Amino acid sequence: MARILRHRYFEDDGCAEPSRPVLHLGGAALFEPGGTESEQDGYWVGCARLGVDAQDEGWALWYTWDDQERAHTILTTALETTLDLLDNWAQGRDVHPAQPRRSQIRAVIRGWVGPVAQLRQHERAGLMLKPTHSRN
Repeated sequence: MARILRHRYFEDDGCAEPSRPVLHLGGAALFEPGGTESEQDGYWVGCARLGVDAQDEGWALWYTWDDQERAHTILTTALETTLDLLDNWAQGRDVHPAQPRRSQIRAVIRGWVGPVAQLRQHERAGLMLKPTHSRN
């Protein structure tokens, strides 16, 4: 019971729509334009490498696997969900989101690209893109 009470609910956590399956993630990151010119340039270059248009609010990167256990990165617009995931993980909560809606997915890329905020390990790896930290 205590574990359930410690869970902080968030948008697309699957509780409101139990028919949407849970997507187990190996990690997640936010990819946003920064405040400096060099950070913004890096964001534009990163978006071009990922094959997506730059958008002011940025992108969320979700790291998962397919049914054959091959790693994939999902580029999604689910920024609030990702922020809440990162906040829950920072508190040691093992939570995962519902599968994103098709309208939230911009691309699926084989392999894990960019920085990875890994569940349990809280490490950053594969530094192609600049990570954004969760809100306080």
